[in-house]
Amino acid sequence: MRLLPALLLPLAALSVAACSRSSGSSSLTVSCNGQTTLVGATSITVQVDPASKAALLTFPDPVNDGQTGTIPVDRRCTITPGGKN
Repeated sequence: MRLLPALLLPLAALSVAACSRSSGSSSLTVSCNGQTTLVGATSITVQVDPASKAALLTFPDPVNDGQTGTIPVDRRCTITPGGKN
């Protein structure tokens, strides 16, 4: 019975990936404490800073090509689809 969740996880990931490809590329929006913090990111990675043990969101900067942006997460944040690019 423990094997069932392990088998379903790749199927769920495949379904989400297929769904996002069929709908075209979309941007992501980050809101923290009810305020919009980021609009237009194409991807977001959640990392943990080993020194401070704080969570960080890193993303390709939608305004400055070739730059990477970082948002420290010390509060409640949500990531939502923001529309098609």
